[in-house]
Amino acid sequence: MRDRALRSIFAVILIFMAGVLGFMSPTSAAGLISTTTKVEARPSLVVPGETFRLLIDVMGNDRSSPNGEYRIHSRGAASDWKPIVNGHDEIDFVAPNVEGMHFIEAEFRGDPTYGASWGYFEQFVGTPVAPEIDAAAFATELRQSIMISVDRLGPG
Repeated sequence: MRDRALRSIFAVILIFMAGVLGFMSPTSAAGLISTTTKVEARPSLVVPGETFRLLIDVMGNDRSSPNGEYRIHSRGAASDWKPIVNGHDEIDFVAPNVEGMHFIEAEFRGDPTYGASWGYFEQFVGTPVAPEIDAAAFATELRQSIMISVDRLGPG
């Protein structure tokens, strides 16, 4: 129980930090063009074990689309470095078998022209639940009358 509480606190801290960073982290080093990395998932809600698409976009602060390499950090592990061309790549990713919010990070390392940057995303993994509908309340709502005013079109 204590481990779960600590993980929850850690997750809240990560969410706060991601919010402060704006889910993107531009960086700069002497002589390098700063970059911003963005990572997002399609769809953003998946069930445990489902394969989904990760979109990785890197942009230079001069609006260029850099080449370089990136890797994904998730569940305490990092993937191998993969090439990114013209600032965009898409990969298939498998959702963890544990329901809840999962923090995904894309780390970009540029070439001699572009600096490194990181992008963050929170992936919700869970089983969708259909909402319960109170049929009597729904029927009552539908029986409400609506006043409609019709304006005449044209002269008179």
